[in-house]
Amino acid sequence: MSLFSSCSLARPTHTARPTHTADENPRFVIPVKNKQRSVCFEIAAPSDGVILQLVSDADSGITINGELGEAGKSAFQKIGIVYKDLYEIEFNTQGLSLVNKIDHSIQTLSWSPMSIVSDSLSLSSSNGRTTEVTLGSTVIEVLLHRSRQDFLWLKIKLNDFSAGSTGLLGRFSRQLSVKEGRIGSKVLIEVYGHDVTVTRDFTIDYGTLSKDRVSCWVVPDGGRGAIEGSYSDYVVQTLFQKP
Repeated sequence: MSLFSSCSLARPTHTARPTHTADENPRFVIPVKNKQRSVCFEIAAPSDGVILQLVSDADSGITINGELGEAGKSAFQKIGIVYKDLYEIEFNTQGLSLVNKIDHSIQTLSWSPMSIVSDSLSLSSSNGRTTEVTLGSTVIEVLLHRSRQDFLWLKIKLNDFSAGSTGLLGRFSRQLSVKEGRIGSKVLIEVYGHDVTVTRDFTIDYGTLSKDRVSCWVVPDGGRGAIEGSYSDYVVQTLFQKP
């Protein structure tokens, strides 16, 4: 969520339940090796319906994109997954559709308990709010959060992404190491050789339905310095677009 053990995408140490509202803008939570604190950042949509490339890995044939909602919000209204050019899965707040390009079938399902298996792909849900997607040896969860405006979030439970994986979260497919330091009153962390000014805070981990709080180094400005480039480098035009 590694992110990958739930980059929400790991599970850092959780504290008490949140006092935040359910409508707080979600942040990505990136676990850090041998630390009780995660690297966290949010990317709010500059306009309605911006689509971000979250993960693209040519070796595993997996691409994951997410469509944000209205301007100023960082929650997803749609999540699209491409697997080996054979399957396309679209999640929205009403349900999901699975396109099988092998037999040219389309299945449309509501958010409800389910179990679907097709070759090395499977979809399963026991509670109708969390759908586990298995793509070969990669396991992803898509979560539906009920709120004044329902939204989706992503958790990568287990990944087999290659070192060359790209995308907003793709660079964190291997566990992140971070060093912390100070310059005067400023708190800095070193991420991939870059010094990034951060604040210490708690944030809700929307990679769980219980919305636990986690301790974070919060990176401002859309994760600038922690991500490669800026968020605008990850904007794509369609939900199933690959690099």
